[in-house]
Amino acid sequence: KKTVEIIALDESGEAIGNIEYLPAEVTANVSVVKASNNKTVGVKVKASGSPKTGYYVSAISASPSVVDVTGTRNILADLNYLETVAIDITNISAALEKDVSLNISSGVALQLGSPEKVRIKISVSPLDISKEFSVPVQFKDLDPIYRVLSASPSQIRVIVSGTSDLINNLKSSDLILSIDLRGKAAGIFSFDVNNTNLQMPDGVTAISVLPSAVAVALEEK
Repeated sequence: KKTVEIIALDESGEAIGNIEYLPAEVTANVSVVKASNNKTVGVKVKASGSPKTGYYVSAISASPSVVDVTGTRNILADLNYLETVAIDITNISAALEKDVSLNISSGVALQLGSPEKVRIKISVSPLDISKEFSVPVQFKDLDPIYRVLSASPSQIRVIVSGTSDLINNLKSSDLILSIDLRGKAAGIFSFDVNNTNLQMPDGVTAISVLPSAVAVALEEK
């Protein structure tokens, strides 16, 4: 505790003259703690609310991710992180980035030079959903002297997965199962259904195909 005079400083840090102050002196109280009562703790981003339906929080980060604090020994012993003030993420569908204050509890203070605010970023991503489609079996490159007598089954069940925006706008006609009959003659043939003959839009993945093979009977016209 000390009584000190009031002065004003210019941009260079030099005292500005010809100024009177009322009062001319003030009492300054400076808290001093032992250097051993310092600690580096993490920063925990506190969020409230939920993203827009069909989205989830995919990443949360803070910069800096740690800060230096000081306080009484018994409080610091149990302190591992400081939380930010609560950030509302209700109905967000895009990344949120902003500077937020730290929630500093009683008995704890930031060390000199530690930032009072941190830059947080909360990223959201669309949820993946699945949906079942019935896809007709198509054929290509069959020698014109032959024809398809039968295909068993004539349609396959495909369960696909992707973001909600993609799957909700997906139609059965967007999925194409095309079996290559090049070089085949009369007879019965079995073809596996896989990524080679099953075409889908980018971002869509087949997670189940039933049945996994198609039997095709060919005969001469």
